[in-house]
Amino acid sequence: MFAESELAARRLVEGGLTPVACAVTSPSRAERVATWWPPAAPLLLVSRPILAEVLGYDLHRGCVAAARRPDLRAVPWERVAARAPTVVAGEGLADPANVGALVRSCAALGADLLLLDRRGADPLTPRAVRAAMGTGFGLALAVPPDLTDAVREVQRRLGARTVAAVVGGAATPLRDYRRPPGALLLLLGNEGAGLSPELIALADDAVTIPMAADVDSLNVAAASAVFLHALRP
Repeated sequence: MFAESELAARRLVEGGLTPVACAVTSPSRAERVATWWPPAAPLLLVSRPILAEVLGYDLHRGCVAAARRPDLRAVPWERVAARAPTVVAGEGLADPANVGALVRSCAALGADLLLLDRRGADPLTPRAVRAAMGTGFGLALAVPPDLTDAVREVQRRLGARTVAAVVGGAATPLRDYRRPPGALLLLLGNEGAGLSPELIALADDAVTIPMAADVDSLNVAAASAVFLHALRP
């Protein structure tokens, strides 16, 4: 897997992933990166055209780091240590840019764990990592074999109050909803279809973001930021 830009590459190292190599396109950049890049992994100076040819695109900002891909199947329960943790579950999110933006919202707004559906976009693709600016490397993140089972496990382990983010209907407007004490699990659905009936059935509360009548919904990246900001403990 790859991290593009010095910022994302540094977050890759700080997030505890296993670096394989880093390529940069200028001597000055190599000097900066060498101050934090692990000496056991190669640091290569290459031309920008060669780096673009290797990657297949020219969006790397002069620095690309490669690392061994972590296994995301197991939920890192040991990292969910907050007294009132916030867990986010995203179901069937097809757009890697939206997944990356969701990762960034979770990292920025205090989510303790993000669960993603294996049917959705891979959060470790270059496009998703680019949208997240590498913030996912420091976030407790999992793509379990079955998201519904993982949601049930969050409820069992943490006693989490579960909120389904839905559009309209009889749902409680977000401005009127108050986060209850303890753990909270926020369910976010596919950009087009929303949440599946199976996940909605597991929710304690259905909450919606009121919006203009001629706009049917926000994409999941925007909706996640609004919900997470409003529901911070």
